[in-house]
Amino acid sequence: MKQPRIFAVCGYKHTGKTTLVSSFVQRLSARGCRVGVIKHDGHDYLAHPLGTDSHKFVQAGAKETILFDDHGHVSIDRYGDEKPALSKLIATFSHVDVILVEGMKEAPLPKWVLLDERDYDPTKGAFVLPDYAQSKDFHQFVMGFVVSMPSLRVVGSTCPVYHRDDIESMIAVMMEEGLPWD
Repeated sequence: MKQPRIFAVCGYKHTGKTTLVSSFVQRLSARGCRVGVIKHDGHDYLAHPLGTDSHKFVQAGAKETILFDDHGHVSIDRYGDEKPALSKLIATFSHVDVILVEGMKEAPLPKWVLLDERDYDPTKGAFVLPDYAQSKDFHQFVMGFVVSMPSLRVVGSTCPVYHRDDIESMIAVMMEEGLPWD
């Protein structure tokens, strides 16, 4: 089986990451790609809602829980404060062609970086790089910046800039540049 192509989508909160990932999933799936998604949640999501059977199992000491029905399953691992390695999360996928990682801007993956009006400088008529995108190490992984406003220019970067509605152009880049394909 081929190794999946892996891409990250990053940006500040409320920049449209989930919307872009959903658009990628929809378009790639329509092309016959099997797509998996890893979503980083910085808000301590509640994997086992209070009062559910699975919550009772966790309270009793279970470290892993698998929930299933006639259509599939979900595995939930909770090991306290330990953040799972991205490589471990990626390895859990066994039947996908593309993995999209929402968040994890520090990961050394090809990535789309979303910018919005908070990153726009009207005196320059362009976007400016957010703090997390200032290093050269970061730029080696940027496939492009994704913006919601008409300016398609980012001060201090030579990376391409795409309007957030230009999904097909971004998909074309992904099909050329993913990690790895064969």
